[in-house]
Amino acid sequence: VDTAILENFRGRYAGVASRGAAVCVDAVTIIVLFYAGLGLMMLTIALVTLSQPQFLTLPGAGWALGFTFWLFLYAWVSWSVTGKTVGKALLGLRIVTKRGEPIGAVRALRRCFGWVVSLLFFGLGFFWILISRDRRGWHDYIAGTCVIYDWDARTGNLLKARGLRVTMQKL
Repeated sequence: VDTAILENFRGRYAGVASRGAAVCVDAVTIIVLFYAGLGLMMLTIALVTLSQPQFLTLPGAGWALGFTFWLFLYAWVSWSVTGKTVGKALLGLRIVTKRGEPIGAVRALRRCFGWVVSLLFFGLGFFWILISRDRRGWHDYIAGTCVIYDWDARTGNLLKARGLRVTMQKL
């Protein structure tokens, strides 16, 4: 991997393809972690009470609410602590303020609610990333954030160790 290529992208606004791929990775991560946690909880309850957990009889709305809470928690904690989720980390992306600073817990919370706004209008808030000059969705404007490429030496070395070549063109 030519780390100079990666460094040329560092700090540039991330496009819709990179962000979309990160969301796909996050979707798989969220589902796997949700069901792993659910399985662990069921096993613990079954071992402690020697009976089937009662929450298995929850209506569909209860499960949807639980999953929505988990989705919110995953995004909020990841963005608050590191400025990236697992998907963004794998794709070399980071969420920052317009000044390039970490976003913190309050801004991450506003971004979570901004995601709902972006989704409510038939996903138009996400489509905005395609036409916005600085590639920001409505949720980014609401929270005062942007998503940038943030490759670091560890990412480049990881790709090099895997024998992968990174070929990107300047935006």
